Amino acid sequence: MKNLIVQVSLDDFLEKFVPGNDPTAEERARFVRYDKNVFDVAAETPKMYTEFCKATLSALQARSDQRGDLIASDTGSHTDSADKANRYRPDVSIFPTFDAAKKAYTLEPKDTRATSERAYLARTSWSYVLIPVEVKAGADGSAFLWDDQGGFLRDGDGGLEALGQLVHYAFLTFRYQHRTSLFMVVTCRHRARIIRWDRSSAVVTRPFEFAGDSNALLNFFYKFSKLSDAQRGLDTSAVLATKDEEDTLKQSQHLIPEAQRDLFKEITEHGRPIYKITIPASDIIPPARLRPTKPTSKQSEGSAPPTGSSAAPVADPVASVAETQQARTFFIGKPRFTSDSTTGRSTRGYVAYDMLTHRLVFLKDTWRSENARAEHEVYVHLWKCGVQHIATPLSGGDVRDDAIQKTRSQECDPRLQGRVHYRLIVLEVGKPLKEYEEEFSMVMFIEQALQAHRDAWTKANVAHCDVSSENIMIDVDPANAKLDKKGNKIPCAFLNDWDLCKFRDELGSGPTQTTRSGTWQFMSGALLRYPSKQHELSDDLESFIYVIYWLALRFHDHDRTQAQLENYIHYTFDQRWNENGRDIGGDAKMTLMASGLPPCELSDDPVFDQLLKSLAIMCQKHYRAATPMLNTLKAEERRRNKQNVEKVQEKEDSTLADIDLFPDSSDIGGAVASYPEEPLPAYDPFVKHEDLIGLLRQKLKTKGWKKGKTADKFVSFKYYCRSQHQGSTTSKRGSEAADAPTKTKRSRVSDSH
Repeated sequence: MKNLIVQVSLDDFLEKFVPGNDPTAEERARFVRYDKNVFDVAAETPKMYTEFCKATLSALQARSDQRGDLIASDTGSHTDSADKANRYRPDVSIFPTFDAAKKAYTLEPKDTRATSERAYLARTSWSYVLIPVEVKAGADGSAFLWDDQGGFLRDGDGGLEALGQLVHYAFLTFRYQHRTSLFMVVTCRHRARIIRWDRSSAVVTRPFEFAGDSNALLNFFYKFSKLSDAQRGLDTSAVLATKDEEDTLKQSQHLIPEAQRDLFKEITEHGRPIYKITIPASDIIPPARLRPTKPTSKQSEGSAPPTGSSAAPVADPVASVAETQQARTFFIGKPRFTSDSTTGRSTRGYVAYDMLTHRLVFLKDTWRSENARAEHEVYVHLWKCGVQHIATPLSGGDVRDDAIQKTRSQECDPRLQGRVHYRLIVLEVGKPLKEYEEEFSMVMFIEQALQAHRDAWTKANVAHCDVSSENIMIDVDPANAKLDKKGNKIPCAFLNDWDLCKFRDELGSGPTQTTRSGTWQFMSGALLRYPSKQHELSDDLESFIYVIYWLALRFHDHDRTQAQLENYIHYTFDQRWNENGRDIGGDAKMTLMASGLPPCELSDDPVFDQLLKSLAIMCQKHYRAATPMLNTLKAEERRRNKQNVEKVQEKEDSTLADIDLFPDSSDIGGAVASYPEEPLPAYDPFVKHEDLIGLLRQKLKTKGWKKGKTADKFVSFKYYCRSQHQGSTTSKRGSEAADAPTKTKRSRVSDSH
């Protein structure tokens, strides 16, 4: 996160982000200045928080129109009652004063115990805080330097820990609210800094005097009080539902298809505010755009999505989609999943209630790269090409209030990646693949996802480029489902999250970022080991193998103890190091793939165990066939390393003996490096889908699959292993894991839909 913070002057910050006039002389006369003596102390005292609230409140309510819709509260002693597991609480919080917010932050009489020193006590509420404030008495507990000389971020564990706390405040506010940006204030004795966060980065002011004779911070709070909701950083396209709308929503439950009713509580429960999202008619995707078309020569070349193609005489696959292109209203509550990142794509997924069709759908809210392809356009292309086992897009488009919502931090540093707020709504509300009930179903679901991948590759010339266990979803209520012997619908899978996909003719250009985009644990060993490698079909097929291995290790009995398993997962799937500014990994994966052995031996489970062994042999054949290419990549890497050393030698007059050119961690790994140089078998099972799909289908026809599965074996890990999306700040995926706010969570959960 440190490389995503930009420092600017206070004047530049206010001019860019806090528009409006300064207070009049009459309004400034209402200011109560911060008492410098209260803040020039050796340690934080309750009086500091009271003094800060008193002075800040005078600026918030100094407006001539006396609107008075904001208050300053001392929240440092009381956590958010809506999230009891979260112990974070800012020293001071700026809150709105409407009824729902008051209910959330007002303390019960038994909890107040207010005194003259704690006259502004309130409870933390991440759902309603507008500005979190940290009040510090010394630099030791701060993320920043305060002398305005040279750098501005403190090094060392203390500085990183303090920065992590601020990141977590921003993370929690973004997580609980619908926001485009967030202001934050941090103080150290009588100096202050103002921070503005968005999904690109954070912009912080240089330190300035705020206590004593200075009005600088009071002027900021005054101007903030006059900003519109959008200027305050609120996403005005998401509107809090009224009491009548909430009642109507709850009374509509009986209209929802029976198969979806268990999902309804995800909107109405958990004590989270309910929001109304209105999608403009221009973003609605009419069913006619999804009907398959006859392939054209341009499509077969894998270029841009087709336009204007005539419909083919096939059965209508989107009969369940409403034939309307009017504006649509959806209600959402607590997100089903959220990214653990403050910056980057910051994806959130919601079960949403469609007021038009009275059914539940899925809403994906994300911040895409300015240069990224809109995901709904990919879906339209895939549907037109007849790709099966994918979600049905209902709408897609950039989010607007007065204008399209975009990040602005990049205006202060052009090296930062600009992002655009984007929403996609699809018909299917899927369950994560990890919720499968037995191994037979799991393999069946993965085979169906492979069908989607094959169709996309062969019919639409699209590679997914982010295959993971989190991007394969289970549809428990498919529209054209087969029935089992009891007459129940048989669930099926769909391959999800096509936002990182590439068209076939784009793969040849190689990677364009310094760090790979994708889900680290499921990326191919060769991609992780060699950042210059072009993404190929084989890389996606290898990812499918890792999905099966991952779930076998996580939910089935095998020969590894818990301690061995945790170490193995960390070493094989999480392994990474930094080399010349790039994240590198994959050694253990490449060794595993080349060995011809599965990652474990299953206990009393012969059919699934034999599948793992057959997959291991298939992977070995692939890596044997790929050895010449890997040797070429390794030779190129050695040349680059040598060039880097020569540059260092010229600059610093060092000697080669002083530099570790090829550390042990930079080698491919013995299994691949030791293959002979003579011609190797040309056959590669990963040049097409048929071998892998055929193997899965063969095993699915075999009797003797074991019933059920074990409890989650990863839960007991000291560092809970979770899927982690990888990418630099210039990638579509964003470096979400690197911005994860908690030190105890190594990588992020993304039960992504």
